Amino acid sequence: MELQRWYYADLDSTRNILEAEIRAAEANGDHASALANRCLLAEALIFHAHPEARTWIAEMPRWAPPGQVGLHTAWAHYYLGRWHGQHWQWQQEDSLLRLVLLPPQERLGPDLFLRAKIRQVRMSGQRGQLHEADSMAGALRPLVDANGSPRRLSELLQAQATAHLEHGDPQGAESMFKAAWAAARTVADPVLEGQCLLGMASAQIDQGLAEQCAATAVQANQLFAQAGDLRDRVLTRKLLGYCYWDVLPPQAVLDEWLPAKHHADSLGMLRESAGIALLLAKFRVALDSASSKEAGFEHAMRFQAAYALIDQAQQVADEIRDPELLAQVANTRSKILNWEGRYEESIQGLRLAMARFQAIGNQQFVLSTKIGIASNEIARGRWKEAVRLLEEALPQTERDNYHQLRLLALNRLSFAHEQMGQFKEALAFKDRWHALKDSLEGLQVTDKLAQTELRHAFAQRQLADSLAHQQTLELERTVAAESVQRLRLRSIGLAGGGVLLALGGTAAYWQDRKRRNERYARQAAQLEIKALRAQMDPHFIFNALNSISAFIRQQQPEKAHHFVARFGKLMRLVLENSRRAEVPLAREIEVLQAYLELEQARTGNAFDFSLTVDPAIDPDEVLVPPLVMQPFVENAVWHGMAGKEGRGKVEISIRLREGDLVTTISDDGTGMPNDRPGPDGGRSLGTVITRERLQQLSAQKGRQAGFQYLERSVGTCVEVVIPV
Repeated sequence: MELQRWYYADLDSTRNILEAEIRAAEANGDHASALANRCLLAEALIFHAHPEARTWIAEMPRWAPPGQVGLHTAWAHYYLGRWHGQHWQWQQEDSLLRLVLLPPQERLGPDLFLRAKIRQVRMSGQRGQLHEADSMAGALRPLVDANGSPRRLSELLQAQATAHLEHGDPQGAESMFKAAWAAARTVADPVLEGQCLLGMASAQIDQGLAEQCAATAVQANQLFAQAGDLRDRVLTRKLLGYCYWDVLPPQAVLDEWLPAKHHADSLGMLRESAGIALLLAKFRVALDSASSKEAGFEHAMRFQAAYALIDQAQQVADEIRDPELLAQVANTRSKILNWEGRYEESIQGLRLAMARFQAIGNQQFVLSTKIGIASNEIARGRWKEAVRLLEEALPQTERDNYHQLRLLALNRLSFAHEQMGQFKEALAFKDRWHALKDSLEGLQVTDKLAQTELRHAFAQRQLADSLAHQQTLELERTVAAESVQRLRLRSIGLAGGGVLLALGGTAAYWQDRKRRNERYARQAAQLEIKALRAQMDPHFIFNALNSISAFIRQQQPEKAHHFVARFGKLMRLVLENSRRAEVPLAREIEVLQAYLELEQARTGNAFDFSLTVDPAIDPDEVLVPPLVMQPFVENAVWHGMAGKEGRGKVEISIRLREGDLVTTISDDGTGMPNDRPGPDGGRSLGTVITRERLQQLSAQKGRQAGFQYLERSVGTCVEVVIPV
C-alpha cells in the first residue's frame, strides 16, 4: 500500500524498488510475490502513461514459472486492456477482457476476476450503456461484498456511477460516487478518495451546482496534491476553471486552466490538453472588452486566438484519432463561427459534429448539436427549418430527461412560432417552458430528488442481507479504535465453529437489519427536512419582496436603492445558508440581523431590536438548521409591530440548556399568540412549516425539538428548542 501511494508521484523510484523486489522474490522461489510486484509495476506504468507500458506488459507471460503461464497471460491481457482503455480504444479493451474471463476461471483467483468484471462495468458506463452497466453491477455486488475489499467496492460503485453520469442521471451518479467515497476512505489511499470526489464534482456541475462542485473539486485537488498526483490534478483544475467561469474574475479561471494545460502537455496528456484548449477558445470569445483587458488579452483578436486554440486541438484529435475529441473540436469550431455571425459555416460544422456524436452513441450531444443547428437557422430567419429540427429534438429530450436541453428547445420553438406570426403556438410553447422551469425549481423536483436519493441508498443496501456484507458495512462505519477491536473480536468469534457461526450470523443479520432500518428512518427525516427547507425559501422571498414593494411606494427612490442593496445582501446570505442542512450559528445570526435591519428601513425605524448570545456559546462551533428562527422573528415584526402605537421592541436571546440551544423571541406588540390565525384568516405559513421541520429534526437527532409560546402580559414570546 505504501508503494501504491508512492508511485502516483515518483515512477522512477517506485520502478527501481519493485524491480529489486521482483528479483529477490524470484531468487527465493516466491513466484506469487514476484507476480504481485509485476502487477503493481504494470499499474504504475499505466497510470503514468509510460511509453514502455504496452511492451513491458506484453512480456509478462515470458516470466511465468512452469504451470503458471495461463495466470500470467490472464494478468497481461487485463493490463493490456487497461492500456487500451486509457487510450479510449473500447473495442480492443472489450476483446482483451473477454479473453481474461474465458474458462476455466478458477485459474484467475477472485481478485483478477473482480477487477476484470469491474472494468467491464466501467467500460459500459463510458459508452453510455446504463442498463447493461446496472445489470452487471447488480450481479457483481454480492461477489464484491463477499470479497471484503473496500477498494473493489469503491471501484465498482465508481464504475456504476460513471454509467449514470454518462447517461444523463447526475443525481443518481452523485449518490453512487458518495457511496464509493465512503468505501475509499477506509483504504487510506488519497488518490482513490480524490477520484471519487472528482466524479462527485462532475455530477454536481451537471446539475448546475457550481458552488458545490467547486468545493468538492478543491477537496479532491488537495488529496491529489497530498499524493503528488499531477495527472488527476489536471482533471480537477480543468473542472475548477469551468466552475469559476462567470462566477470569479477571468484571471481566476486562467489560474486553473493555464497551469493545467502546461502540466497536461508535460505529462503527455494530449487529450486533456486539447480539451482545455477548446475551453480556452470559448472563454476567449465570451469575454467582453473590459474582461479581456483585465485578463491581458486584446479583445479585437479574440476570434483569431480562438481559432488558433481550436487548430491545436484539431491536430491532437487527428493524431490520436479520438472520435469524441474530433466531435468536440467540430462542435466548438461551429460555436465560434456562430458567435462571429458566420451561420452557414457554423451549420456545416454542427452537422459534422452531430454525425460524429451519433457514431459514438453520445445522444445528449446529438440533441444539443441539433438544437444548435436550429438556433443557427433561426439567426438566418429560416423559421420552418428551425421548427422542424426542434420538434424532432423535443420528444427525445423529454424521453431521456435532458431538462436543460428541453428548456432550450421549448424557448426556441416559442420564439420561432412568434416570428412566423403563429402566436397561439408560441404561447403554448412558452407556457410549457414556464411549467417545466417551475417544476425544476419547485417542490416537485425537490421531492423527486429526495425520493431518488433514498431509493438509490435503499436499493444499494438491499444487497446487504448476507453476513459478509454486514461485516463490510461495519468496517465502513468504523471510525474509532474500539470499533476496530470489536470487529476483530467478532471475526474471531465467527471462526469458532459451525453452531456458533450460525447463531452469531443470525444475530448479526438481525442486528444489522435493525441498524439499517434505523438508518433508513434517519435518511427519510433528512430528506424530508430538505423538502421543507425548500418550501421555506420562496415563502421568505415572497415576504421580503412585499417589503420592497411597500418601501418603494412609501419612500423616496434614492432610499429604495439602498434598500434593494440590503435586500441583495440578505438574499445572498439566505440562499447560501439554505443550501446546507446545518450552518454555524454565527451565519444564522448574521441573517437575522440583516433581516431586522431591512425591516427597520422599511418601517422607518418604527422599532428597535436586540440580539444577545450566552457567552458560553461559540457561535462559530454550534451548528443549527438554517431559517428555523427566522419565521418567529418575521411574525414579531409583521404581526407584533403591526398597528402598534409608538416605538416597538423585538428581543432575541440565545442560550444553552442541558445540551439544547434555546432561543427566545419576544416583542411588545399585539403579536400572534398561540399560533392563532393571522389577520388574513390563515395561519403563519412559516410557523406551520417550521413546526414540521422541528418534528423531523427530532426524528433525525433522537432528541426533542420544538417551540412553545410563553405567557406575557404584553406582546408575544416564543421559545424555540433545537438539539445541538
